Amino acid sequence: MFKFIGRQWRGEAPFWTSVLLASLLLPWALVLGGLSWLSVFTIDQTPYASMVAAAVVFTLIALLAVWQFVGTWRATSRARTPARGRIARWTGRTVAGTSLALSAVALLTVPGAMTSYYAEATDADWIGQRGHTLTIAGDGIVVSGYLSWGLYYEFVDALQANPAIRTVVLNSPGGHYAVGLRMGRLIRDRGLTTVTTEMCGSACTFAFLGGRERVLGRGARLGFHAMAGNTEVVLSRMQAHAAETLAAAEVPQDFIARIFETPSNDVWYPNTEELRAANIVTGSAN
Repeated sequence: MFKFIGRQWRGEAPFWTSVLLASLLLPWALVLGGLSWLSVFTIDQTPYASMVAAAVVFTLIALLAVWQFVGTWRATSRARTPARGRIARWTGRTVAGTSLALSAVALLTVPGAMTSYYAEATDADWIGQRGHTLTIAGDGIVVSGYLSWGLYYEFVDALQANPAIRTVVLNSPGGHYAVGLRMGRLIRDRGLTTVTTEMCGSACTFAFLGGRERVLGRGARLGFHAMAGNTEVVLSRMQAHAAETLAAAEVPQDFIARIFETPSNDVWYPNTEELRAANIVTGSAN
């Protein structure tokens, strides 16, 4: 492997190995495969973990782009391949240049992605700017407002500082899907009860589902809708992830289908009987 890396860089790799493997297959596989993996990995990761993962993937793309282009350009020079015709040599260089351009297009997304992750991490995004509150009331935590990453870190600290917590009251219109998912895991691991006394919607419902007992207060509602994403690929993968999460919580498939039939700019509020039948709510004050 290391010998091949060195040979390719010096332009000493066999002509068609350099052109087809190093400049055609490897760059496209890394760009498409790396971006595909990143879109799945970052679904339920913290913004900081996503930044690190993105930095690793894009650094590899950049290094491979330079390595393949320089090596193939050298391998297709007249000095290296005197027996090759002009068409063969420039075909190889065209392939290397096209792969370099593909990598450059992928790398153009780096500033936007990193800015977005950093804004989420520091609550500078629109969800973080909407605000939230977290208070301790007896043996309960009361969460209000949007599920931002700042709220998540406060929630983690509150659980660690208050081992007697038994109940989490969730009154939130939603927020980051990964925040709701991670809060739900913490709640489930500690065997806590979740309650909503007003409204818990969108990402908040994934936190609510983490409760060992899940209680709907008098007049309270749970709201559901399809996922929202910045691209069709990201959207489809987030929706598949959410569907798996709901199915693992023993939510019936017809209920899951109804959720994703509701547009992301709308909200479906099932009645108490529907919520009980779907294993969303285990108790209510209604």
